[in-house]
Amino acid sequence: MARLLALVLLAPCCGAVRLSKPSEDSLAVAAERLLDAAEDSLMERDAQVLQPAESLALERMSALSAPLLERAAAAARNTTRGRLVIYFVGDSILRYQFARMCKIETGRTPTVKYHDSGATTTCVTNKTYLVYNWNPVLEVGEIIPRMVAEHPAPDVVYFDGGSWLLHMAPYEPMTSLRFQTLQHFQERLTTLFVAWDAVAPRARLEFMTPFTVCTEKLIKKEKRALGRRAEADPRKAARPCVLDVVHEGLATEAVAAPICERFFLNDAGIQNLREASMKTVRELPWPLNESARVVDQYPLTAGHCNMSEDGVHFMGLIDEQLDVFFSANGW
Repeated sequence: MARLLALVLLAPCCGAVRLSKPSEDSLAVAAERLLDAAEDSLMERDAQVLQPAESLALERMSALSAPLLERAAAAARNTTRGRLVIYFVGDSILRYQFARMCKIETGRTPTVKYHDSGATTTCVTNKTYLVYNWNPVLEVGEIIPRMVAEHPAPDVVYFDGGSWLLHMAPYEPMTSLRFQTLQHFQERLTTLFVAWDAVAPRARLEFMTPFTVCTEKLIKKEKRALGRRAEADPRKAARPCVLDVVHEGLATEAVAAPICERFFLNDAGIQNLREASMKTVRELPWPLNESARVVDQYPLTAGHCNMSEDGVHFMGLIDEQLDVFFSANGW
């Protein structure tokens, strides 16, 4: 009965459904296809439009909102310019943190440009100057010096990256970019720190660790199934990834296997990425290691999958995320 009801509810949004003398089995199959189509549509993202749940989370005020505003103002007073300048550089997690801080500062939720590594979005008040740039894969490019040329020099560069590198082969194959970045993760992240230090030598450079991944909350059922298989038998689940890498001539099986096994899109993969990033920051050379630090957001989300709407984002904890960031800076 639930399947039939789902079929009736979904038909208007997914096109007309015509069944001739339907059997119970054919109705079930048709309903399953419609449910799959609706599930797929949830993943379609307009590059400029927030989803309803995201907008609601960014609009709501929490018990932390007013204190965060006061803490930002106090931090601004302690800068030489009297204005706190923060660059947010990374994936959607930092995009939401930027948008939320802008909402707290201005009362308005900004339209954020993303999926364009050359674009920036700004949010300016008399006390804060916030800039966001989309960079989910630790890219080192001309946008780094250009940001400093086009905006005030940052007090803090707050960046992340890595979650997008995790694979779900064969559903999402291990690409050349993903594999090579993971294979040389420490070098890539170190290069990113060096690049920022070269153009913003007085800024604190802060790398955010990734959130946990909640396999059972992932939108796509294929991803949930793959995640469960990877948790049960990482070596077996990693075989499609290994075959992709070997087929593309990126590495031998002996080199590919441990990377494919360690960097699956699940909580184990996230923890491996977190450990690699923390190790990188610990081993940065002097004097770079004096301005670099880790903002560890993983503990905030670990064990709190009930707060995630899609298995990877935690919009219900958006102010708490900013609280962790502020606390890491002593604000």
